[in-house]
Amino acid sequence: MGLWQFIKRQFMAVDLGYVYVSLRGAHSFRFFIKLDRAGNKKFVEFKFCHYGAAEALCSLSVEEFNDLVDGVLKVKAELEAPTRQRDPAIGEWQG
Repeated sequence: MGLWQFIKRQFMAVDLGYVYVSLRGAHSFRFFIKLDRAGNKKFVEFKFCHYGAAEALCSLSVEEFNDLVDGVLKVKAELEAPTRQRDPAIGEWQG
């Protein structure tokens, strides 16, 4: 998407809703669901905030957002999986 199209989409888009996720500490995420009236397509604007001030802003298509969610779910599954430990007697990983 070109710069002009990106700017036009930001100012012409209609807000459909948002989800606010507060993290422990001073950080939060905001997901704004928007409709690009020109293309009649939904997209997600993602903001990473520190004490309410946006530190990073990213605009994602629905497909890109789905890829992001898939990646987050894979990382979550890895974090929740039991930690494998090496058995020094046999030199193999257990778990």
